[in-house]
Amino acid sequence: MNLPLWTLLTVLLLIVFRNLGGLRLAIWQIVLGGALTVLLTGAISLSAAWRAIDWEVIGFLFGVFVPGQALVASGLLHRTSSQLLGRIGSAEGLVLVVLSGSALASALLMNDTLAVIGAPLMLTLARSHRLPPTLLLLALAFGVTIGSTMSPIGNPQNLLIALHGGLDSPFRTFFGTLALPTVVNLLLTWGVLRFAFRKDFHGEALLHQLPSLTDAHLARLATWGLAGMTAIVLIKIGLAATVTPFQLPLWTAAAAAGAPILLASPRRLAVVRGID
Repeated sequence: MNLPLWTLLTVLLLIVFRNLGGLRLAIWQIVLGGALTVLLTGAISLSAAWRAIDWEVIGFLFGVFVPGQALVASGLLHRTSSQLLGRIGSAEGLVLVVLSGSALASALLMNDTLAVIGAPLMLTLARSHRLPPTLLLLALAFGVTIGSTMSPIGNPQNLLIALHGGLDSPFRTFFGTLALPTVVNLLLTWGVLRFAFRKDFHGEALLHQLPSLTDAHLARLATWGLAGMTAIVLIKIGLAATVTPFQLPLWTAAAAAGAPILLASPRRLAVVRGID
């Protein structure tokens, strides 16, 4: 009996059917149960399991989740989104911008971050503009999934490839190879959503409200973090195009993203506690 294989299959089935009937399990509870099963049965030793964790990936995820959570907690995410969407007057335009905007943002912030911080925003937009939440949530889900493929830091899988795949210039390789297919897939996805939800695309004009910031200092630190991360990425791309042997590791981008909040915000603990 291949216990790890059966454990994995059980975990996947429980994730799929976790909300059916009276079953109410969180994904983390299911995965943790699977991990404990293979540990307690000796299918893998504790030391081997510990070594199997890629702490650089875990640290990178934490680093980019910090400014993401700060964007939500400070109110900057909702305010900036309202400013960017202010000129959009139709439901078709809103869905297209959500799809393309989440795709571009996920290429930098990682799709997990965008999914977590974007879902509440989609629900707010759906209520404000009389659109089905499913439509905007699907646009967000497709956008972050498709957009993340063209960046080495777009999702954890790409990050693993960038770290251990022996790529001399991961940013140039990913963007150069996958940018065009990503754009084509986004356009196809918009067409599919437009067809599948054709009855929900009303012709009424969209009315946008501009929310205020709840914490201007935290918003400023989050902006600095994102600017630092962007700068590190651009420097890394520039260094890869030269003959210099000096290269910046990918974790420095995540460190630049989270450092301003963790070092200078009095709400640092609240931000960290808010990370899923």
